[in-house]
Amino acid sequence: MVIEKRSSSVSDALKTADPLYLHHLERAETFLASARWAADVDNSGRNGLVFQNIGYAVELALKAFLLWSGWSDDRCRLEVRHDLAIALAAAEQLGLFLGDQQARALIATLSPFYRRHAVHELSKSDAKKWSSVNALRAAEHILELVARSVGPPGESPHPGAC
Repeated sequence: MVIEKRSSSVSDALKTADPLYLHHLERAETFLASARWAADVDNSGRNGLVFQNIGYAVELALKAFLLWSGWSDDRCRLEVRHDLAIALAAAEQLGLFLGDQQARALIATLSPFYRRHAVHELSKSDAKKWSSVNALRAAEHILELVARSVGPPGESPHPGAC
């Protein structure tokens, strides 16, 4: 029996991505790895560091999709800033389908805190129902979806977009 070495969808996308997408996807995966590490260290399961790093990972993944779809880095900074809900809405208008309700709920819960640099307040709100494990699963889904959705450079779904 031959066992094939399989790489993740994120790794596969990174091999063919434009350098700017590469940077965003690489950083997203790094922040997600940091969130996993923080979750392993924290016994309470509600570590603010976990959610802060998840926010970074999701933001960069969604912006990678927007960049691949023709948005400029400046446009991402001006229109999305650090608002995960705006980033998701823009990505969905461009064809990203986030079918996972848990992932959608994570963005809806985290975005109001993340966009104003107040993730530390997450545990004081109704959002405290999120465990690190469930948040990590939802974030992993988002990163995998983006990685599968972006294509090689020159294969933007919007030809002629800047």
